[in-house]
Amino acid sequence: MNQVTKQALVEKFITKAQNACAKVQLIQKNSDSLTSLLENLIADEKQILFIPPKNIEPNLFEKFLSNDKVITNPDKEQLKNIKTSITGASYGIASTGSVAISITNDLTIYLSMLVKKHIVILDAKYIVDKPRDLFNESMTPGNSFTIITGPSATADMGPLVRGVHGPGELFIIVLGD
Repeated sequence: MNQVTKQALVEKFITKAQNACAKVQLIQKNSDSLTSLLENLIADEKQILFIPPKNIEPNLFEKFLSNDKVITNPDKEQLKNIKTSITGASYGIASTGSVAISITNDLTIYLSMLVKKHIVILDAKYIVDKPRDLFNESMTPGNSFTIITGPSATADMGPLVRGVHGPGELFIIVLGD
């Protein structure tokens, strides 16, 4: 895909995600920018559950992982108290502003459903236009994921309430070139 088209997909993704009440920030794909933004987002937290994204270079997280707040292998007591999680997105869907998060790790469902604040890191090169584009020949057979569009919300019993069935806040970091 050419650069103009990819840039248009990134812009479309950001607009649609913001329309779905997600907070989105596009940053340069480097360790300093990512660490600075993540540390700003977790400044008020005591512990952060982090699952390193499989499709993003691990060296981008080296500085961030030295933060004492970051937990990568939590015990049950830590799981009960963690309010913020960080995961990677396998894909972003521009037409909906959704992120597709792999659920191959046992903690991913917890991270995407039971915390108050979910921070998702998405490499811009993995943004596709439509949901059907996820199912092209480049996808790994057997890979399972959940699709998240904005923070959790419901209006089943009256006014709109956020954070009922999942995080009340969704922050997406898009790593650009």
